[in-house]
Amino acid sequence: MAMIPTPEERGWLIDELATLMAAVGWERLMSAPILEPTPEWFPDRWSADAGGVRRLARRLLRYAGLERLGVQVSLFHGDRDVVLDSYGRPAGERHHGAAAWFAGIEDGVCSFGAEVGQLGDPLGVTAAMAHEVAHVFRRVHAVEVEDREVEERLTDLTTVLLGFGVLTTNASSRHRSAGGIGVHSWSHQSLGYLPPQALSFLLAVQARARGLADEQQRALGRLLEANQRGFFEHACRCVERELPDLATRLGVSASATWPEGPDLRHLCAPLGEDEGNALPAEAPVLVHRGVNFGRPVFRIERRRTLRYAGLAALASLAVAPVLGALSGLSTLIYVVAAAGVVTAGLAGRRVCADFCADPDCKALLAPGLECCPGCEGTVAGTIKHPDQRLDAAEAIARRRYLS
Repeated sequence: MAMIPTPEERGWLIDELATLMAAVGWERLMSAPILEPTPEWFPDRWSADAGGVRRLARRLLRYAGLERLGVQVSLFHGDRDVVLDSYGRPAGERHHGAAAWFAGIEDGVCSFGAEVGQLGDPLGVTAAMAHEVAHVFRRVHAVEVEDREVEERLTDLTTVLLGFGVLTTNASSRHRSAGGIGVHSWSHQSLGYLPPQALSFLLAVQARARGLADEQQRALGRLLEANQRGFFEHACRCVERELPDLATRLGVSASATWPEGPDLRHLCAPLGEDEGNALPAEAPVLVHRGVNFGRPVFRIERRRTLRYAGLAALASLAVAPVLGALSGLSTLIYVVAAAGVVTAGLAGRRVCADFCADPDCKALLAPGLECCPGCEGTVAGTIKHPDQRLDAAEAIARRRYLS
């Protein structure tokens, strides 16, 4: 399993980041706070409704420097198509499992949507809204591109510039963004447009550009999930080794000219009274999900030929002597035993024991099952051995990344 993007992909990521920084300023990459999914950074009351999503959107817009914009949130159920009217407002929707979408700005108000069935996952909704707020940032700064899929990848990249990189990197194997210049969404059902290796590499670029000490880099890595942490650590070593001129390539000025960081007392202060105040201490930040919720997992089909044949052989060897003694035909012992083994073997070939390829799960998977009942992963295909699961997941990510 590749730990970092290919040289060609790394070059594309750095070049696009430099292009974005040239358009909107390099200061954000260097001084924007890197958000963590904790009450310190998200102190506002969460509720699984439009009000909760609105507070979350306002919080992220504040971190993106877009606090002046208003927020309007619409809730939707199930799969509906987004159709915009002549004013760019959503007239109908289809989201295919999307957690959230952005449908434009009118009179200084951003229109967002959220899927009701996924509001029980605050962490997932936070990552989804971080992606959507990055769309708002790109709209405001007029840096959107016409190609829809390229725009989605660049929006993932923009989340790192804004300091949302930990949120979106951790979620990159749980969600998929979709949509065009007018409407965008983020889905729990597949991988992101930028795979976790690419987002982890961008986080490493940010860390190295800031000149973070080794301990600071390790602390940043500890905020990531296990796979992403490994990608990030490899990427940090790669950037240090291969990009000694990183600051110049990104167009970053000498550190003596860097601006001071933002006032965290203002940024992290609770929102206004109309939006509700601090999150109660007893309110949960996360909800329990299976360890592979929203991630691809794979089934292993194992036929029980040998097991059934072995059991049949034992049974046949136990019964055959009795039949042989009763019939007086010693050869009948061997005939009965052989027949039992063959019959059981043929039957065993028709009995499959599909199970989840994750070594920590191994839950039985019934034919046609799309979600693992043990780890809640999305069954994405069949492999022959658990060791193949990481390569299979990477192949899915790479197909989306290069498509």
